[in-house]
Amino acid sequence: MKEKLPWPVDQMRTWYEQDQKSLQEIADLLASEEWQAYWRKHIGREYRPHQKIVNKVAKREGFQMRGRGAPMERNGFWKGGRIVDRQGYVLLKTLGHPYPNHLGYVREHRLVMEKKLGRYLLPTEVVHHKGAKDDNDPDQLEVYDTNGDHLRDELKGRRPKWSKAGYKAMCRPLPHRRFPMPPLEEFRAMLEEEHGSTAAVARRLGCAGDTVRRFCRDNGLPVLLPGGSGGVVRKKRRRASSNNRR
Repeated sequence: MKEKLPWPVDQMRTWYEQDQKSLQEIADLLASEEWQAYWRKHIGREYRPHQKIVNKVAKREGFQMRGRGAPMERNGFWKGGRIVDRQGYVLLKTLGHPYPNHLGYVREHRLVMEKKLGRYLLPTEVVHHKGAKDDNDPDQLEVYDTNGDHLRDELKGRRPKWSKAGYKAMCRPLPHRRFPMPPLEEFRAMLEEEHGSTAAVARRLGCAGDTVRRFCRDNGLPVLLPGGSGGVVRKKRRRASSNNRR
């Protein structure tokens, strides 16, 4: 019969959830000399658990599990929260930002403009560099409402020279991505400013009207007709089948 170990669950939970220690750090603590007295008292011998066993115990006991690896400064790959992507843009680790990427980073030039404007930039707004991509001086940056406005100025007077492979790649349909909507309170204020017109809100955000109406339904907000006439959208009646037509 497999031995059931008396794990110090409360202490492990405190280490993991409050002290933000990694599973490997918890395994090292339980394997240290300080904890060997605990193991000798409860199981009669020394015990040095592996990280994989600590992971199983944490999941079994319902810990609020995080992603892999130690967080930020305690991770061996930590670079101070400042990285450069393949396109040459500088990104900063920004906790609490409403529009980070999947790793919690935000491009530095967007943070610089947000500080200058005193507000968060919408996902549809584009920051243009007048010079080098890593020069994030506020005087070298310019904000456009949409990427269309940005390209209209950027490509003015230019003639595109597409290769066959490039044109084929450009015509390839993009994978579906959920449009990043603003926080609910900001969206609610925007809807009130437009007098409930979801079409007007969609134009401001640069997304489809169906996306705005779906967001309203998901959050219990009133969904109005695209023209803002005040009537609630109702499902259309299905036409009578041909068998019932006389």
